[in-house]
Amino acid sequence: MNRPEFTHLQQFGIGTSSWHWFGRGFLIGLMVIAAGNSISYFVLSDGFSNLIGRETDEQEKIGFPFEVWQRGKTYGRNLINFPAFYKNAAIGVGLGLALGVLSMLSKTKLNAMAEKIVRAEQNLTASNAPTNAPTNAPRSPIESQAKHEPSGIQFSLGGLMVGTTIVAVIVGLATKLRPDPKVIAAIFFFAPVVMIAITMLPRRWSWQFRVTALIVLATSSIGVAIAVGSGLQMPFDEVLMGIFICWTPQGVIGTFLLLALMTWQGRENGK
Repeated sequence: MNRPEFTHLQQFGIGTSSWHWFGRGFLIGLMVIAAGNSISYFVLSDGFSNLIGRETDEQEKIGFPFEVWQRGKTYGRNLINFPAFYKNAAIGVGLGLALGVLSMLSKTKLNAMAEKIVRAEQNLTASNAPTNAPTNAPRSPIESQAKHEPSGIQFSLGGLMVGTTIVAVIVGLATKLRPDPKVIAAIFFFAPVVMIAITMLPRRWSWQFRVTALIVLATSSIGVAIAVGSGLQMPFDEVLMGIFICWTPQGVIGTFLLLALMTWQGRENGK
């Protein structure tokens, strides 16, 4: 049963039950193992030249804690070591279950922390909003209607124009750029940071608009990577593998850093 003081979480549709927190803890466990497997490529391999379309003789491996793939090596009739893959998956599930149970037991504290973070984010957004006209000034019907609309479904016309411009630029680059390993490297290693910065820094954007913009940017970036990779004669699955290897740890680390920043802001504003 949701406690009444967690009203901000309920307004944003954030679940506060034990099962909600179990699912979040379980997902974190899977994310950690996925990030470990991605990072293992850079630890076990001689380099990442092949990853960005430069043909070299570097040895490439991936797998944490057990090796699941190595370039040029077969495991029986398979290119993937499925027994090792299942072991890694089982470890991820086990870690997820442990973190899920721990999250369930800490439900009250986690709800209170999340409530404080959401409240601080709302206060920060409100403080950055333009000052309203004096209360005795006449208001138009449009202004009166906007005042009573839920803030979660609003986004500015300027934000929509910026998002449309960004997508147009990405699509234009996909048709103009010549196949170059530097383009693949830029998408693999820098696109997640750029996308998160673009979608998270504007304070007046609603979270629905942020999610939509992030999905559009991610899809566009993957499309550009596939187009450039095709020009470099890279197999489709290797381009997707590069996106997984490079984007997964950046996403996991970025998520944890963002949560840490929001937690710190919540504590500072709660003092």
